[in-house]
Amino acid sequence: MNKFKLVLWIIILAVIALVIFQNEEFFLAAQTLHVNLWVAPVYQTPEVPIAVILLVFFALGLLLAFLFGAPQRFRNRKAIKRLTAANASQKDEIDKLNKEIDSLKGVYAAAAAEAVSSPEAGKESDARADGANQQADSVEK
Repeated sequence: MNKFKLVLWIIILAVIALVIFQNEEFFLAAQTLHVNLWVAPVYQTPEVPIAVILLVFFALGLLLAFLFGAPQRFRNRKAIKRLTAANASQKDEIDKLNKEIDSLKGVYAAAAAEAVSSPEAGKESDARADGANQQADSVEK
């Protein structure tokens, strides 16, 4: 995709350069601009090449686009910070719950090992294992 974008930009710039080169007389011709606001005297710029006038208006357009897009960029940046903080707190909660699950698995494994070692104690350990299972089920809910 990056190579495609690069080729596309090269083609666009080549077409722009071709248009400017073939119309060099037009772009280098000097022209004045008149501004009449009806409440102030008419303002007239000195004679400048049309290429300069086009560059000035292009720069003004870029500036306006930047200014109108700034509030959205600030909102996005704030949302990203908020979501990153929420993500970090949720990861901490997941780690805490995973540790709790591991500890409950250890209790269940110890009860199961005790049940295997003595048959009479197996009844008591089964009850403990059932209790550990119930605790794990309530934690999952």
